[in-house]
Amino acid sequence: MATESRPTWRQIRARIGGITAANPDADVTGDLRDMRVARLEEQIDRIVSAAPPPTPEQLERLRALLAPPKAA
Repeated sequence: MATESRPTWRQIRARIGGITAANPDADVTGDLRDMRVARLEEQIDRIVSAAPPPTPEQLERLRALLAPPKAA
C-alpha cells in the first residue's frame, strides 16, 4: 500500500478520546467511521502482503465485499 500521510486508527482513536473527554456529547460518528476504515486498511494490507496473488475471480469476489450495498 502506498505510504500516505493519513492518520493511523490508533491516532484517530486518540483524537476521539480527546474530543469526547472535552465534550461527552460530541458527534464523533465520522471519526468512528474513519477509525474503522483505517483499521480495516491496516488489516487488509497485512493479509495481502502475506498471501499469494489472487486469481481474477477471487479479486472480483473481494471487490464485491467492499462495494457499497445496493438499494432495495
